[in-house]
Amino acid sequence: MSIKNYKLVFMGTPEFAVEFLRHLKAGGILPDLIITQPDKPEGRKMELCPPPAKVWGQDNEVPVWQPEKARDEDFLNKLREFKPDLILTASYGQILPQALLDIPRYGCLNVHPSLLPLYRGASPVQAAIIAGDTVTGVTVMIMEAGLDSGLILSQKEYPLTEDITAGELLLDLARLGADMVLELLPAFLAGEIEAREQDDSQATYAGRLDRETGKVDWTLSAREIHNLIRGTQPWPGAYTYCAGKRLKILSSSVLDDSGKNFAPPGTLVSCRNTITVACGTGLIDLEIIQPAGSRIMPCCDCAHNYSEGTVLGE
Repeated sequence: MSIKNYKLVFMGTPEFAVEFLRHLKAGGILPDLIITQPDKPEGRKMELCPPPAKVWGQDNEVPVWQPEKARDEDFLNKLREFKPDLILTASYGQILPQALLDIPRYGCLNVHPSLLPLYRGASPVQAAIIAGDTVTGVTVMIMEAGLDSGLILSQKEYPLTEDITAGELLLDLARLGADMVLELLPAFLAGEIEAREQDDSQATYAGRLDRETGKVDWTLSAREIHNLIRGTQPWPGAYTYCAGKRLKILSSSVLDDSGKNFAPPGTLVSCRNTITVACGTGLIDLEIIQPAGSRIMPCCDCAHNYSEGTVLGE
């Protein structure tokens, strides 16, 4: 059975959605329509910028719709007139109403970057890294009105290395999700896949991140802080304060994970080729930072600007 005989709509917005679309196209599937979020003001000048999925759609000559709200009746009527056979979603950014889920002939499938019911919600990849998980994965499910609670069609695990960032992992899981969809779609459309229910008693949730998510608590262990730094990269980013000025931390490595306490938490214990900081337990090396009002720089180039004994967070 060829998917090309079916009218496919894709709903997605950020780079995760674009990477999914790229891989889907490489596998021979191009959606007939892309639905994404409206353009948003960005940067210091607050100029309107299109979401990544819109740019990809225009580059690939796929029609793009940008409804303000997925529950707007005018939009829903327009989608009904389009008569999609199937809707695929990957990081769209809004909860879809039942009225929309009822439109396509074969329903709506969602690609969610976690092993549901773990990490339902908006930031499953970041949550898995911050929690220090060693395995995550992707779930393809049949959407329902609840939050990531639909029937599971397929799941695949993906191992986590101790240094992968949220940005890197999102792209890896987008490619994995596309492979899974390419594999299962013919059987799903033929009614040959038996979906299974999620165990709601095992559900955990990963809410939206905000800028405060990345604030470093130096009383945590070196490993926990390292996980926070990579789990919030590239957004919202980890940060602390040095002499009252905001200091962004883009990359780190764990120097000591023994559980020992070397100095008061946040204390700079070495400022030679790297900036080594004492945590609640253990030591962490800062590798790439961005001081307030300055450029991003590797610590090997700027460690000499800092003094041993300085306490971060103050």
